[in-house]
Amino acid sequence: MIQKSLQDLRRRFSRRPNFIQGRRDATRLPRPSLSAHWILGRGLCMYRCENFDHVPRARREAAVRLQVPGWSPFERTEHYAVWAGGDAMVWYWDADAVDREAMRAQFAEAGADPARCLVLPETVFRPRQANGLCLQRCAEGFEIQYWRDSLLLSAVWSLERPSAQRVVLFAERQGAAAEAVEVDELLAEPWAAQMSPREWLVANELRVAAGLALVLSTLLIGQAGRHWKLVLAGQGADRDFAAIQEEVAPFMAARNEQRRLSGINDRLDDLLREPSQAYLMGLIDQALPNPEARFAAWHYQQGELKVVVEDAAVDPVQYVRLIEELPVLTDVRVEQARGRNRIELTMQVGR
Repeated sequence: MIQKSLQDLRRRFSRRPNFIQGRRDATRLPRPSLSAHWILGRGLCMYRCENFDHVPRARREAAVRLQVPGWSPFERTEHYAVWAGGDAMVWYWDADAVDREAMRAQFAEAGADPARCLVLPETVFRPRQANGLCLQRCAEGFEIQYWRDSLLLSAVWSLERPSAQRVVLFAERQGAAAEAVEVDELLAEPWAAQMSPREWLVANELRVAAGLALVLSTLLIGQAGRHWKLVLAGQGADRDFAAIQEEVAPFMAARNEQRRLSGINDRLDDLLREPSQAYLMGLIDQALPNPEARFAAWHYQQGELKVVVEDAAVDPVQYVRLIEELPVLTDVRVEQARGRNRIELTMQVGR
């Protein structure tokens, strides 16, 4: 409560402007904020939610940077990630679509420094929901969102208001009720702020702990070395050490064999849990936006699926968005295939 009151007081005396860029031009928002923001309209962004529990905390930001180029159909991509535990909510966009010239001109006219401006997606200036379906009215168009425990699991944007049938289809894919709350509100501050010192410490706790452990280990090793040098002097330390190694060798061999067998078991388990080809084909067929579209080629090997689709009204970005919503398919990439009205979709098959 006190923190919110202080922020409201600071914002009252703040003159830092906010601009939102749409598909055609940029507009200055009436309410200033604590930092200057260049907000990208939702129609210029793509979105996905990805889990990184398997990645150490200190390496998760780097993992997102490595993944984004594989998700994106753009030649140059910028992104913004918001973390909720091990889950990353990631918005990414065409870097060349950001109007840098307009940004510099608008901020200079407003008396602000463009170098200190943050480029953020529109969604983080819209209210964060807790659970369920939400139909969010954007500056341009509409976004259907599915939230669970304040985590945006899936979102789809369209320029026109989505039909009731489209909302029901989206809800069915998420396994949620089709009742959507409609929201039309723009916040003065983003609900996803930059990382605080405490959050930085949490995110880098492994590095901090490793650094402290290294310092302590150096001190302890130095002390222990001097101590044991005096204790073992003249007592045949070399013979004792060799005897210990010989005694421990069978246990080390058994441990290594156990790890080898465990690795084989894990690989067999991965193979047995792969989804069937018929299931994947049915899943993708239901997601195709055009009922007249057909599969021209299908290749699956070691978790990677390549599909060539022939569609007279093909829209690569729409294909990527729809297939990204499917439960077992990730890292969706698209490129032009040989032949007329054909695209090749490459994706990873999860479990």
